[in-house]
Amino acid sequence: MRKIWYQIINLLLALTSLLICTKLFGISQETSVLAVLLAWVLRVSAQIETLLEERKP
Repeated sequence: MRKIWYQIINLLLALTSLLICTKLFGISQETSVLAVLLAWVLRVSAQIETLLEERKP
């Protein structure tokens, strides 16, 4: 359960930092949010894949 909270906190921090960058560099917020969500999904899927490989006998 702790790892889920870490993922949520990491996602919120990434969204916050990227939204700050959108104000500095003029990137649209929709694009930045989609980029953060895509990066988060890729990272979570890599972690799931690692966990599944560790459970193999």
